[in-house]
Amino acid sequence: MLINPLKVATADVLIRPDVNKDKVIGEIITYLINHYSDYLSDIEINKNTVENIVREKVYKEYSNMNTESTIKSILDRLFGYHILQKYIDDKSVSDIRVTKFDNIFIKKNGRWEKAKESFNNEEDYINFVRYCVLKNRGKITNETPIVITSDRKNNLRIEAGIEPVNVNSPNLVIRIHRPELLQTLEELFISDIEMMDLEIYKFLVKSIISGCNIIISGKGGSGKTTLMRNLINRIPEDLSITSNEETAELYSTHPNIIQREILKNRNEDKNITLEKLTAHSLVMSNDVVVIGELKRR
Repeated sequence: MLINPLKVATADVLIRPDVNKDKVIGEIITYLINHYSDYLSDIEINKNTVENIVREKVYKEYSNMNTESTIKSILDRLFGYHILQKYIDDKSVSDIRVTKFDNIFIKKNGRWEKAKESFNNEEDYINFVRYCVLKNRGKITNETPIVITSDRKNNLRIEAGIEPVNVNSPNLVIRIHRPELLQTLEELFISDIEMMDLEIYKFLVKSIISGCNIIISGKGGSGKTTLMRNLINRIPEDLSITSNEETAELYSTHPNIIQREILKNRNEDKNITLEKLTAHSLVMSNDVVVIGELKRR
């Protein structure tokens, strides 16, 4: 039962001495991760429940602080991305790379630069990494120390690593997809990024019209997903499409597409692999089947 925040504290309420606000936030998030991970792994559905747990914890153990301000800070941390949120909101930023609690790099307008912000300490950063994975239906432990997952709501691909694989510090790498900034194939051709010349543009248009199989290959950050997204959107609406991805990244706006992502970190028999998704595509009356980024195994 939740305590009444308006009720005067009684003997069962633990009054803590003055504690740094950031330390309180870290303690409560650690508590949630350790005791309510199931709720956090589906945070949108359990939003009200989590908020009630936070309120009860703060009023019971930190009632000498500005409780409403503390609660708001905790909830902002839970439902956002802490000090990284400003870069996720910045349309000119495509990637975020954290190599240590005080080493944050952002890729802005195609160039890497070091951010001024840093996490409070190593513990604060580790908890943040764990929570980023957890709230996006992933699991990162010593047994599963490297993870790739996606935040579909914010169009993010998240890669994280901890010990024993990582040597010095946990890492967090976030790719930010911005489908709202979608360019047409023609715009990619004439834009400043010089993704293709006239010959390649004509070849791609002809390939789409002819129904050719297309394989896109290139290094990380070279524009593979951007090009793939635009090729899909160029396919006529009277053709049916299903896309299958290890990590959701395409976010196509084509009206006749079904977009799917694998499911992992479950019991082995409940995992849904890329192979299984592709097999299902063969019985879905598709004219086009798209396989998302494949990584060499």
